[in-house]
Amino acid sequence: MWVRRDRDVGIYEGSSYPHLFSNFPGGVRVALGKTSLGASVYVNEDVVFDGAPVLFRKAWQHLCFTFEDVSAAGDGSKVAFRLYINGVLQQSVDKELPEGKKLGSAAGTANLGGNGGNRPFTGILDEVRLWNRALSAAEVREEFERVPGGPEDALLSRWTMDEVVTESGVRKFKDSGVQARDLELGSGVTTVAGVKGNAARTDGTTASWAYTTAAVNISDMTLCAWVNQSVDSSKDNESKIG
Repeated sequence: MWVRRDRDVGIYEGSSYPHLFSNFPGGVRVALGKTSLGASVYVNEDVVFDGAPVLFRKAWQHLCFTFEDVSAAGDGSKVAFRLYINGVLQQSVDKELPEGKKLGSAAGTANLGGNGGNRPFTGILDEVRLWNRALSAAEVREEFERVPGGPEDALLSRWTMDEVVTESGVRKFKDSGVQARDLELGSGVTTVAGVKGNAARTDGTTASWAYTTAAVNISDMTLCAWVNQSVDSSKDNESKIG
């Protein structure tokens, strides 16, 4: 995922910070702006990362989040989380998860660019990819350097964001991965020039892209995208939802 941000400080205060991803199976969500230039990663409401430096002003960035089960029993009770920015490891945490909050295989829906219509993200997303294993540091670097190349095995979903198609009256971005889970688009999603081809722009109001996924072993997962966060003063109040 590539990201661009227009401000140097966190403008989303309290519980109003926008979400890049939310409601993934296993309760994984990624929020921005809780702290200045920060990202927070949650699993079933349990904080894993908080305030990890992520975004720079008006610049495309490539973000990768990897999740790997490192528990002795292989039951998702201990997970290694890694955050990479532009192919470089930025934060590494091995996290013991409380009982009832373990990562595991489960079907569910996922939102990109918001949290079920709340806490919308204002900016641009391109080349969003989801694997059902944790990529190595070398593979993350390869993914950063080669767009749209990189490791293709275990690639569940790939949304290039190049073209909006309409099927049965529903606007979508097609998924070229093996899951074939298309993104249904909110009314605030348009296409603009991206890192390669077109990208998806959300206006920070009503856009929340949802898809329904097949069962995924979320204990071992990589989520990568190019992101470009674009926030201006006219959107401050609109973005503070939740």
